[in-house]
Amino acid sequence: MVRQANPQRASEPRSKPGRLLRFAAPTLAASWMAAATPVWAERTCNDWQATFVAVEGGRGAVEFRRDQDSPWEAAVLGTTVCTGYSVRVGDFGDATLQFPDKTALRLQRNSVMTLEDPEDETGIWVALWRGLLHVVSRDPRALRFTTPYANAGLEGTEFEIGVANDHADVAVIEGEVAMTNDTGQVAVRAGERGVADSGGALRTETLADRFEGTDWTPYYARIFYGDLPPPGAKADSGELGDPNYLAARGARWLEIGDIERAGSDIEAALRIAPRNATALALRGLIELRSGNKSAANNVTQAAVEADPRSGPAWIARAYVQQANFESADALASLLKATRIEPKNALAWALLAEVRLSREDPKGARLAAETATRLAPDLARAHTVLGFAELGRSADAALASFKTASALDPADPLPRIGAASALIARGEFDSGRDQSEIAVILDPLNSQTRSYMAKIYAEEDREELSEAQLQIAKWLDPTDPTPYYYESLAKQSQNRPVDALRARRNAIELNESRPIFRSTLRLDEDLPVRSAGLGQMHKDLGFANLALLEGWKATLDDPVDYSGHRLLTDVSSTLPRHEIARVSELYQSELLQPLNVTPIPPQLAEANLFILESAGPSEIGFSEFGP
Repeated sequence: MVRQANPQRASEPRSKPGRLLRFAAPTLAASWMAAATPVWAERTCNDWQATFVAVEGGRGAVEFRRDQDSPWEAAVLGTTVCTGYSVRVGDFGDATLQFPDKTALRLQRNSVMTLEDPEDETGIWVALWRGLLHVVSRDPRALRFTTPYANAGLEGTEFEIGVANDHADVAVIEGEVAMTNDTGQVAVRAGERGVADSGGALRTETLADRFEGTDWTPYYARIFYGDLPPPGAKADSGELGDPNYLAARGARWLEIGDIERAGSDIEAALRIAPRNATALALRGLIELRSGNKSAANNVTQAAVEADPRSGPAWIARAYVQQANFESADALASLLKATRIEPKNALAWALLAEVRLSREDPKGARLAAETATRLAPDLARAHTVLGFAELGRSADAALASFKTASALDPADPLPRIGAASALIARGEFDSGRDQSEIAVILDPLNSQTRSYMAKIYAEEDREELSEAQLQIAKWLDPTDPTPYYYESLAKQSQNRPVDALRARRNAIELNESRPIFRSTLRLDEDLPVRSAGLGQMHKDLGFANLALLEGWKATLDDPVDYSGHRLLTDVSSTLPRHEIARVSELYQSELLQPLNVTPIPPQLAEANLFILESAGPSEIGFSEFGP
């Protein structure tokens, strides 16, 4: 993807683009048209506006102005910009906006764009004059192309647009984009990049990496809480020779996603002090985010060995252990961190997270409350507290997630939590919006895309759901989550064989993750997968295999209610299994969460004096009564 060579800010040109988006290169345009449902002529700011849902880099890193003659003003979370407004992002910022049609757009640092008045009934024109933006649109009316593809029923598009001094390009992740200029038109499909040089013909090329160019969007977790050197601050000779200062400045670069500068400072620190624990811990985080778990494991182990009294080293070690689903080891590492630094709020927040993943909600809540008491402005503490509250009160959880998002707008995790809380309150559309924002904040996160696919499946948007699951599988081939959600979707579509195959894949991938569960219990674990697999066997008429899967589920985790629930369901249709059925039923009721669908009343009695031989005990396909 294009990188802007000139770091200096520039004002946008005064001329109006002839299409919805025009590149800075002469005569070049990429066109697509938004919905023509309302007529936007003579509209006011209340008719159409974009809202900042994330502003990163500190005050002044992102600015806007109302017109060419107005001064630039600092943008903050919740700021709205209307037709005619311009937005620019400085050297150390990123900005994410959401439009009325729920299209999300993220601007990279050193980018300038304008929201232009349309000349027809399209929703709005976005003029990108310099930089790079990432677009996610899921509404079928949000994007309508000037090519036949709009008529093909396109229901979602995700792409990136880059503009430099002499050329522009469009890289498509999902869907298609029509790219035009004076020389003609070309369709850019998923996995391709459309390129146009100044005055040259359009061309397409295959991307070596489907997400090539999105390396400016990663979110790096923090390893210590406290003041860090501001980005861009000039260091004196003494500071440049101090490995601790260089490591701290590297951590600050990571917070704003500048991997190149972060890596430079971290390596400089290690050249001065090869066993600097903080620098080693930061290098481990970079390796982990790059998918090199083995290297991350080795580097973070070296960090704790270099300085066993370093809280940041133990926190980084815990991150790697969590990524490898070694929750017991991660718990031990964080307990050491809290003993070494009892006032380290971040260590307490992460301890709460691990306790929550280990089915200790009371301990998690206590640790999260300790973290919020020590550091009320620590976003991670409020995020974990929100997940701890999610099972008890969706309203309290949502309040915590909103606080976390305001404190750290770049973190996708509280957005996922907010989506869960909103859906639990029945606000499905708002929950989906939060999920889509989480994806654009961290597009390389497999689990985030899987959650979004699950929401699309609930809305019967099958094509979108399948596309997101395929992307999730591509991002992390070892993640069983997309296969698990795929099996649920196929089962709801009455495709039991495909559902069974997908569930088998999830079980097989689980072997590399002995107890698979997301760090904040957003996913089901191995027993639940086994239980679902058994239910599919039962639906296909393989009752004995269903019993076998139920036994496997209860052996994997005897206190998980789902395996007992499966054995209850299977036993209900087997003769002389009344005692087993009632026993498994009571165990399931004792272990299940309070919000689980109640057990059917007929399963709660050992004998209802029903003659099972009088007719079929289950309805078949297309039958409405036994």
